Amino acid sequence: MSLGGQNVVTGSPATLLFSEDGQVSGNASCNRLVASYTVRGSEISITPGGTTMMMCPPELMEQEQKMMGLLQAVDTYRIDESGALVLGREAGKQIIARR
Repeated sequence: MSLGGQNVVTGSPATLLFSEDGQVSGNASCNRLVASYTVRGSEISITPGGTTMMMCPPELMEQEQKMMGLLQAVDTYRIDESGALVLGREAGKQIIARR
């Protein structure tokens, strides 16, 4: 996974799981997250529902803030040539998720 053009912290548990019922779950880097999403064509809207409230090392907390901010800002999605899910508007403001 990369966030805003930067790779995630080594050993980071950052994950996203999109279910068919419009729910997103995963790990925002430190805390578990839940959200909802809607798709129209290649447009996507993600509405964060909440996270747990644990404290982690500063680098994971910073990464988590970045991830949550990017999730709220993304408005498009696509699958790139490597099979990665690319969420975002433009380079530098994307989340790239790989299996």
